[in-house]
Amino acid sequence: MSERNAVKAATRETPGSGVAVGRGNTGRGGRVRGSVRVAGDRSHPEEGHGTAAPARAAHNERPRGPAGATGGSRTAPQNGAVGPVSRILYRIRPCASCPPRPAAGEVWCAAAGSVLGVGVVSFLSFHYGLPLLVASFGATAALLYGAPASPFAQPRNVVGGHVVSALAGVAIGQLLGTTWWTITLGVGLAVLVMLVTRTLHPPGGATAFVAVAQGQGYAFVLTPVFAGAALLVLIALIFNNCVPGRRYPLYWW
Repeated sequence: MSERNAVKAATRETPGSGVAVGRGNTGRGGRVRGSVRVAGDRSHPEEGHGTAAPARAAHNERPRGPAGATGGSRTAPQNGAVGPVSRILYRIRPCASCPPRPAAGEVWCAAAGSVLGVGVVSFLSFHYGLPLLVASFGATAALLYGAPASPFAQPRNVVGGHVVSALAGVAIGQLLGTTWWTITLGVGLAVLVMLVTRTLHPPGGATAFVAVAQGQGYAFVLTPVFAGAALLVLIALIFNNCVPGRRYPLYWW
């Protein structure tokens, strides 16, 4: 058998795998040397495109570490690798851009709803001699009519947040009186209760402030707080659902 025929006989190719395994490669002197050939390898271009070249290309395209990073993003500093000041400076760097300006129709609808809602609760606040409460309800109106899809603007959060904040503020005021530190304690307790009850509503902190600062009793919780928050939600239900493209609320409770 000639040398060429011996090579063909000694080489076995696995069907469908593209890999040729040499049982023996006859060289000079008649010795058989084992060999493995992968189809598509650069040393055997006639075999076509196999798995070795794509594997090498994929390996070369893997994302590199910090020493050879190719992407535009930076990795966060590891805990313990840098000091607390460096971590704070890293975290306060902007990670997103400012959202686009709302459409003109949305802007005018939010302004009109705020005027309507705050007008009603302002009347209640002045009727009960609590003009400071207008600030709390004004912030609620901004959420209800300016960002009705926000979790803070849903009925559970608006009514529940104002009510539990009023309860916390009245309780602290009745037990400890009105001082700078009781006002602080009242607002902190209101935030704690809102988080526990899943009724977080940022303007509720102002409601607790008014309750402690003006020494309100428990009737303050019902009127004007509950009544005012319920009226704001009622107006938001009518107004927001009359505006094309809006739906309110996302959930009730």
